[in-house]
Amino acid sequence: MEYQAKLRHWFSYVVDPVARALLRLGVTPNMLTIAGFGVNIVTGIALGLSRLVTGGLLILAGGSFDMLDGSAARQSGLKKSSGALLDSVVDRYSEAAIFLGLAVHFHKVGNFIGLVMTFA
Repeated sequence: MEYQAKLRHWFSYVVDPVARALLRLGVTPNMLTIAGFGVNIVTGIALGLSRLVTGGLLILAGGSFDMLDGSAARQSGLKKSSGALLDSVVDRYSEAAIFLGLAVHFHKVGNFIGLVMTFA
């Protein structure tokens, strides 16, 4: 079993019941993807304002949405290529928001190495 499959197996004990409950409430996997994107935009803003602890906690929250949307898609049978494409594209924009926030933070504090590493 590969590393990612092992992690998915262990996290599934927590993530799958939550995803099942959200599906029963009418929440779709795409809704979770968009909600996670919203959290990651707020994360980028927090990091840009040098609220690093808040930003770190928000990164964890945004990652939770990413795990939930995949689990919800698998459980609902709505695992479609359009949903997978949306998830993939939104994940890249989420990363961009976080990295932009970090870049703004490092620029504000005058940390050139941190700024270069963010772009690298």
